[in-house]
Amino acid sequence: MYDKPVGPMIPAFWVSDAIADAHRLIEGGFNSEAIKVKDPFALKRAVRQLVADIALIYGLTADDIFSQRRTRTISAARHHVMFEIAQRTEWSLSQIGRFLGRDHTTVLHGVRLHIVTGK
Repeated sequence: MYDKPVGPMIPAFWVSDAIADAHRLIEGGFNSEAIKVKDPFALKRAVRQLVADIALIYGLTADDIFSQRRTRTISAARHHVMFEIAQRTEWSLSQIGRFLGRDHTTVLHGVRLHIVTGK
């Protein structure tokens, strides 16, 4: 639809299009249903795949989501991941935080921010 940027700058409309595409991809890929797996290892694999899918939509890698960097794009993607995990699993905020290497209050903030801003 748009030509790819030539430098490190990404136009704002690319990000908004990517977020809209992310919601469509996630809704289509996971059908908005909870991840229901009895095996904890299979659940963790499914959540890791969710992280990878969301990272790809934002133009990032899963390692970026797990990193300590706090750029706007990475933070938005991380908040999106926190929201999706909270919606699709029965994990507590502490469990989500441990999985992502964050505190449970950070997860709570990320989920709330994603609900309010949609980013």
